[in-house]
Amino acid sequence: MVEVFDDRIEISSPGGFVKGLLKKDFGKKSVLRNPKLAGLFHRIGYIEKMGTGIRRMQSLMKETGHPPIKFEFTTFVTAIFDRRISIEKTIPLQPVEGLNEGLKSLLSAIFQNPGIQARKASDILSNRPVKTLERQIKTLAEKGLIERRGSKKTGGYFIKE
Repeated sequence: MVEVFDDRIEISSPGGFVKGLLKKDFGKKSVLRNPKLAGLFHRIGYIEKMGTGIRRMQSLMKETGHPPIKFEFTTFVTAIFDRRISIEKTIPLQPVEGLNEGLKSLLSAIFQNPGIQARKASDILSNRPVKTLERQIKTLAEKGLIERRGSKKTGGYFIKE
């Protein structure tokens, strides 16, 4: 099952934690749930390597500026991909010097959610007060990094092109 949220993607698979694998070894060692099926997929070229997927996914998340994937183990295995990314990875061409972390995280939220309004940004940014966001939006607009588009009621903020 794949669930897509504003701030994350969750992929759940039935079956729980694989027997014979310790939780501390998850992502480091491989224990096949169905060795015959995995062998078949490997032979027909459907999978390249066995037991490297978690490491490769974590590496790609790091390379793209995303936080590490979180895993939950119940009767399902759930991988939680945080969709938020660091501003340096998302907007490398924009001048971000002189911005504090609060401004950078707001700029990143606007980049990831074009047309976002201050109240929605508050939800994404751990309930940062709307008044604070309005001041930060004004600062980013004055620096020429963002612009407001649309009507006062339904418009939102965008990265300035």
